[in-house]
Amino acid sequence: MRALRLSATALLLAALAAVPTRANAPGLGGIEARDVREALGLYNRLAAEGVPLLRPDQVEALLQGEVVKVREIPNGPDQPQRVVGYVLYDLPRPQVWIATTDPHAGYSGGILQEDRIVNDDAGTSVWYQHLKLPWPVQNRHWLIRIKKDRDLATRSDARIWQMGWNLDEKGESFIPDFIRAGHIRNTTLEDAQKAIYTPVNHGGWILITMPENCTLLMYHVTSVVGGSIPDSFVSEWAMLTLDDLLKKLGEFSRTMPQHYVEGHDAVRSADGVTIPYFAKTP
Repeated sequence: MRALRLSATALLLAALAAVPTRANAPGLGGIEARDVREALGLYNRLAAEGVPLLRPDQVEALLQGEVVKVREIPNGPDQPQRVVGYVLYDLPRPQVWIATTDPHAGYSGGILQEDRIVNDDAGTSVWYQHLKLPWPVQNRHWLIRIKKDRDLATRSDARIWQMGWNLDEKGESFIPDFIRAGHIRNTTLEDAQKAIYTPVNHGGWILITMPENCTLLMYHVTSVVGGSIPDSFVSEWAMLTLDDLLKKLGEFSRTMPQHYVEGHDAVRSADGVTIPYFAKTP
């Protein structure tokens, strides 16, 4: 059985491995290395949990439109690893923010199925996510609550918009009712009952305004899926998929002037202000 598990893990890694790609064309306006360092320093001074600072070569890669990825190795052997991705978009922050919250995004390509169950005016949303794994490994699923950080937006004079998510530890008991009520549409009751509920899943999206109307985005995730899958595999999977995730996010963000128009659910920024719709084009 151990050989079967190892081969299944290898198969999943091979299927998810992506060739690193640029999220933008090289050269992002007038942004310089000192702008990146200043933005990261500001975030780490104000946020409850900071992000790793980048080496000069990583900053240069970021300025050239590449996705930069960092895997944090915890101090204790039993602590899960955190993966952090950094990217610069030559796009206004509201377009990127809307794209990160939009249930129509479809970044996962079928491997990760998700449904937004609740989205309230206070800036909190509840999502169900179901990760399909190759046989004989059981699928994983979880329920997360996403909350916008209004306090950080205020303390940064709206320079930083952040939303973070945490696992709903009691969420497994709610899933069957959500499926029966039609709130979860992409997963059947039978599939949910066969899946393992993950014990750890938290992370966040961080968006910082930059010169030339650009946006620095940081994405971080910490997850433990339990069972026979080691934590190091989970962080490796996150590292392999970050390029594709953030590239697709950038592509989707560019469509916001046509997508986020009247009729779409209104989206609020991290400071609670509704982002105006784009005008419909004839």
